Amino acid sequence: DTRIKEAASWVESVTGTPYNGDFQEYLKSGVVLCELLNKVKPGTISKINKNRMPFMQMENINAYINACKQLGVPDQYNFVTVDLFEGKNLGQVAQNIVTLKRELGYGFEKSAPEQIQDYDPRATGASEVVNSSGNISEQPTLFSDGSKTGQAYRAGQGQVDEERLAKECRACGRAMTSGFVNACGTSYHPNCFTCRKCGTKLPRSKYYENDNHPYCERCILVINPKATVKGVTRDM
Repeated sequence: DTRIKEAASWVESVTGTPYNGDFQEYLKSGVVLCELLNKVKPGTISKINKNRMPFMQMENINAYINACKQLGVPDQYNFVTVDLFEGKNLGQVAQNIVTLKRELGYGFEKSAPEQIQDYDPRATGASEVVNSSGNISEQPTLFSDGSKTGQAYRAGQGQVDEERLAKECRACGRAMTSGFVNACGTSYHPNCFTCRKCGTKLPRSKYYENDNHPYCERCILVINPKATVKGVTRDM
């Protein structure tokens, strides 16, 4: 699984703890995961249990999961303790780590950003349409990529202002008070608008819609290779 390889590689590079080739055993105690968070966000987890007793190891895992939520990892990319401790869904564990990596800005050209990233749509060249009420309507850009993937869109981009009160981001549930993107019939923080399957960030990239969720070009072929998918948007 490429996600497991990417997750293990990143954890190893950040923590310095050598990967032993067994993903579950590498992370099962929760110690390495807690150390990972304390490396990227010092002081995130105040107590790490290094006792080998199962309930203490599960406490470490639970502390890591709760911290991920506080750092803004969307719920669909988190996991439950047994997914790791009992090995029931290691793919989801890997997805969580990869999403955390991208949420913090690792693997991108810029250094780790703040959780909610402000930006001006004018700086990105995004088109703006003014409606009859004088409010800005941010429209997605349409692409045509063939019958296998259907229509692709680039999300509309905008700013919350005095005329448009903050609304909640669909992914993390937090209020949007500055920059946002419009896609899939709702709005997101820029950092929260990611491919539902692999976690790739999509605020300035093409995305494909399926069942009202965004997917990257690679994952849409896995999720629904023959469907004609579409992107939609609404104003704040």
